[in-house]
Amino acid sequence: MSLPVSGQIELPFRLPPPDGERRRIVVGREVVEYALRRARRRGIGLAIDQRGLRVGAPARASLREIEAFIEANGAWVLRKLGAWQPHGTPAPVCDGAVIPVLGHAWTLRLHRGVPAPRWDEAARVIELGSPISPREALVGALKTRAAALFHGRAHALAPLVPVEAPRIALSSAQTRWGSCNPRTGVRLNWRLVHLPIELIDYVVAHELAHLRELNHSARFWALVERVRPGCRRLRAQLNAQAAHLPCL
Repeated sequence: MSLPVSGQIELPFRLPPPDGERRRIVVGREVVEYALRRARRRGIGLAIDQRGLRVGAPARASLREIEAFIEANGAWVLRKLGAWQPHGTPAPVCDGAVIPVLGHAWTLRLHRGVPAPRWDEAARVIELGSPISPREALVGALKTRAAALFHGRAHALAPLVPVEAPRIALSSAQTRWGSCNPRTGVRLNWRLVHLPIELIDYVVAHELAHLRELNHSARFWALVERVRPGCRRLRAQLNAQAAHLPCL
């Protein structure tokens, strides 16, 4: 069996909102919103990602100069914006907030005196001890649950590939669901814990299959299909649900 160096699948995620003044401009026939940030720089620059169009400009540049530059690059702006789709939903982290875990809605409760995160499986409630940063406490609780779950799923699916169960580590990547390396093991994005178990299993199977096939050839997909029947349907569901994951 030949061992690949690495393998990965893409993961779209939303970034924090960009800093700067929010403005709008008509480019072609479309209204484009952009964030304008002035700084000590020589020229005007454009950047586009999940957050939309961001414009950096010198402090002395006039608004007319800035928008003329945007219009001059209008075709590029519209093409790049069209390549990005809005992903994720900003998630409030407060008492009573609802967070998806394994495809189900869980309610967050903040209580003083709770020393560690507590999971009420029957009521689907996550209890946190009103920490200074509830968001950090929630992410920590989700990562702990994800680590145990991913380890168990990898050990359950590895014999079906078949490969030896690899070392599992968590990732916080903004562009990948997972990656694998035969020397260091498999890394899985902790945010998968939001998704139903069948989609988590698809990603785990995908990465385990890369331990045998470093490609997306017919042999690779046949291997994934053997481990997770209906893998192409699962992949489509994964892409669809990624657009609605909360931002934590």
